[in-house]
Amino acid sequence: MLVCCNVKLSTARGYYHSERTPGTWAGKGAFSLELKGRISPPDPYFHLLEGFHPNGQDYLTGKRVSPLKRRAASDFVFSTPKSVSLQALVMGDEALREAHRQAVNSAIALLET
Repeated sequence: MLVCCNVKLSTARGYYHSERTPGTWAGKGAFSLELKGRISPPDPYFHLLEGFHPNGQDYLTGKRVSPLKRRAASDFVFSTPKSVSLQALVMGDEALREAHRQAVNSAIALLET
């Protein structure tokens, strides 16, 4: 499973990538494809949605699969209540930010099972 947080759908090439909050690679699939950190540039992400390896050259399945017979992506949103976000971001509460990161990682691990 590949998980990209804060990535949106778009206009150019059919998708858009949020510049303000770039996505982050996470999950076992991202690890196995050596994708880590922020999704920048977004090309590997677009290649994956189209069924290609992040390098844009090889099919992930070894052959072309019709978009009608595969699921390009699933979208999961992990957010906190506004009061928690304000405390973490505006007030700089690093403990809250870390708690959120751990909760997201736990949710991703659960989704992968």
